[in-house]
Formats: sequence, structure tokens, C-alpha cells
Amino acid sequence: MIPFHRSSGAGWYQKKLLLLTVSLGLTFSIGVSSVSYVMPAITCEFQVTKYQQGLLYSAIYFGMVPFGAVWGAASDIFGRRITLIITAGIAGTFDLLAAFSTGYWMLFACKFLAGCAVSGVHLTYYIYLSEFVDAENKDAMTMLTGAAAAFGYFILPAVGAVLIPSNFKIPLIPDTLVFKSWNLFLAISALAPIIGFIVCVFFITETPKYLLVKNRKEESLKILQEIYSTNTKQPKDTFPVKNLSIDEPLENKEDTSKKGSRIISYIRPLFQYPNFIPAMMSFAAQFITMGSYNTVRQHIPTLFALALGLGQKPSNATSERSDPQSVPFCVLFESQALFSAKPVCDQNEVQLDYKLFLSSTLVGFVIFVSFFFYKYAVVKAGKVRTFLISHLVSAAVMSYFPYSNAVLAVTIMTIYSLCMQNCLTIALGLMIGRVPASMRGLTVSLIMVIGRIGVILGNQVLPVLTNVSCYVGFWTIACINLMAVPIMFVYSRQPNPYEDAVKHVSAKTK
Repeated sequence: MIPFHRSSGAGWYQKKLLLLTVSLGLTFSIGVSSVSYVMPAITCEFQVTKYQQGLLYSAIYFGMVPFGAVWGAASDIFGRRITLIITAGIAGTFDLLAAFSTGYWMLFACKFLAGCAVSGVHLTYYIYLSEFVDAENKDAMTMLTGAAAAFGYFILPAVGAVLIPSNFKIPLIPDTLVFKSWNLFLAISALAPIIGFIVCVFFITETPKYLLVKNRKEESLKILQEIYSTNTKQPKDTFPVKNLSIDEPLENKEDTSKKGSRIISYIRPLFQYPNFIPAMMSFAAQFITMGSYNTVRQHIPTLFALALGLGQKPSNATSERSDPQSVPFCVLFESQALFSAKPVCDQNEVQLDYKLFLSSTLVGFVIFVSFFFYKYAVVKAGKVRTFLISHLVSAAVMSYFPYSNAVLAVTIMTIYSLCMQNCLTIALGLMIGRVPASMRGLTVSLIMVIGRIGVILGNQVLPVLTNVSCYVGFWTIACINLMAVPIMFVYSRQPNPYEDAVKHVSAKTK
């Protein structure tokens, strides 16, 4: 017996997979974060109200929610690679069009349509990569995909620090479209899905495991031969494996003519015993984790601008102190009316300080580096215990955030972000191991849909709560984070019927 994932060797093809990992990981993280860094500029240029800001933050998630389950089912029915090609191509197209927006609603529409595709990119590339590793390395692969996404949170503000404060102008269409620094920033952000699309079209194949589960053994063997030849530079006919087998049920070829009518049959087992309770617990944990974290993360540039005293007008709360950065955050927050109904713009141009982007870059860098340490934390403490500790730490630091000064605010957001980002990856990895390969795409998509609904609600509710009181807004987030602890505890007590069944594919030699 030769392990399937090692039968074709390691080499150039794995480097292509690494390029795919980085480009598609960046597609998601940059896609959901890019608007946050241009929001101060477009707020004044397009006269965006605070309510419209919340809608624009959520635009990409509005697109993700209705199409998440569709792409998940598509990847299970039609294949991982074709789904990646379609979704990466659509995401790249509309992300690029967003850079040429001439008004608020054009930008909103482009981000919405990009979100429709980004949801498919995110879940399908994760599943695609998971089918190239064995059970022993699945946790490492999970952390690698998370690190690829986290790299976007590091590199994006670094690019913004160079481009956006420069405030240059290039007239493209007189009196209609002037290409400014924020337009260029959004255009550069579109490179990730475009590169991912090119990689999917020209450099990767369908996963052999997917084809094998679909009972297409001949095609699976041919792809393994191609990978072997690419890695070893040997002729395909020297590939030592001649027969393939898998420890999962194979699909009946006769059923493939009814692909469009089989989505319900994919969904039903997820809501039956023994999957129902774990699925509900997983949905709830993802709703809390993604909803609270992504809502906070999208507002980080705005929160940092306030905490660092950038672009603020003097107030009674701050005039008594020589250094506004020493004022507690919520004192500054309430004195500046951060989530007031109307934009406060003295000029059509907004000058952004590089400190804002450097602080965001620091947060992104720490998140990126933390993924490599979290791998060891998961090995030592286990995924569930690491998840529980991370949520407890997140709730503790967020509860103190209203009292923090500038330096402490950046520190707290860094700790909160690294804990919650890794919790997202852990929660997804826990559920993916409970279902067979034939249900994996739909399961991941449903988890993501539930989490993104949480983000949409969070972006609408946070301004309402903070208008009541800054303290109420951030304490509510801390309490929501605590709610994930008992949910994950119950989840961890559920039996996993697929723990022994979901094994790596084996290849038999002659």
C-alpha cells in the first residue's frame, strides 16, 4: 500500500499549490478588508453617511450569503477546479471594476458581485487543498490556509501606507473619473483573484481524490501520473501505482445525469443523526466567532484613527490633556461621535496619516506569525481547548478596550485579532473532519453562510449599540465571545462517526 498523497512525490506541483494557496487566501482577506482602508476617502468624496458605511462594509458579505451554499454544492457536483476557475474569474473582474467606481452605489454593486464569487473561492480552495494532504497533515494544511489569508491583513495596510496618503490624481475621463490613490489601492487589491484565476486555468488539475470519490478511477490515475511526471521529470508510464482505492463510499456513475436535482440529497444527511447536533453547534460557534471578529476587524482602521488622535477636532474631553493618545478610548469615542448619522468633511480631500496603516500592519503581521505558533498550541493542547482559551482571552481584552489609551488599544486589538482569526480556522477544521468528502463542500459553505450572516448583523448593530454607549457596544462583543465557550464544550462531547472512516486514499501497487 502506498499513501495516495505521497504516491506522486513532492516537487514542482506542490509549488503550484503553494502559489494557489497564497493567491486565493489573499483573495478573501483582501476582498473583505480593502474597503476599510479607503472608507475615510470615499466617505467625503461620495458623501457617505454612517449608515451607508455599515452597508458598504457588509456589501461583500451580502453577496457571500446567498451564493455560499450554491458554490458548495457546485464544488461537490461539478468539481473543485471548475468552481475555482469560475469564482476567481468573477471575483477578479468585479474587484477591478470597483477601482473605477464613480459613485457609492457603483462601488457597493461591485463589492456585492465580487462577494458572490469570493464565497466560492474561499470554501473551494480550502477543500481543494485538503484533498491533497493525508489525515496526519490536515491540521498543518488548515493553519497554512489561515496563514495565507492572514498575510493579506499584513500586506494590505502596508500597501495602503505607501499609496493612500500620497493623494495623487490621474484624470481618466474629464469631469467624470479621476483616478486617485484609493482607486489604485483597490486596483492592486484585485491582483490576488486574477493571479488565482490564472493558476487555476493553466497550472492545476482536478483533485484525484474528488475524481476517485466520484468513481472516475481512470481520470484520477491519469492526474496522479501527470503530477508524478511533473515532480520527478520521469515518464508517466513509470508511475508505480496501477490501481486506486479509497476508504469512503463511491458515487454511482448512473446518478451523474441528475446533478441538478441532487442538492437536497446532499443537505439532508447534515441535519440527521448523528450530524445534527454537531452541525448546529458548529453553526452557532462560527456565527459568534466570525460575526464578532469580522465586524470589529472591518472597523479597525476607523477605531485606530480615533485612538491615535488622527483628524480629530478638540473637545472638552481632550482639551484637558496635552496628549490625546492618553485619553481612554470611549471618552474619545463619545466626544467625536464616531458613528454619527452624517459624515463630517471639511474638504473633498482627506489626508490619512501613515500611523494608521502602520498600526494596522502590526496587527496583520502578528496574526500572520501567530498561525505558525498556533500549530504547536493545537498539537499540545488540542483544537477544542485552544479554541476555548482563545475565546476567553478575546472576551477579557475586549471588555477592557473601552478604557484603553492609544498604545493599549492597538495592543488589545492585536491580541483580539490573533485569537479570533485562529479560532475561525480551528472551528472550520473541526467540522470538516466530521463529514465524508462527498458532503465537504456543502458543509463548509453552510458554515460560512451562517458566519457571514453574523457579520452582516454585526455591522448594522454595532453602530446602534455604540450610539447608546461606547461601553455597551464593546462589552456586548465581549459577552458574545463568551457565549462560544459552552457551545464548543457541548460540541466537543459529541461522537464523531467519521473519525475512523475519513481516511486518506490508498494506492495499491502491482
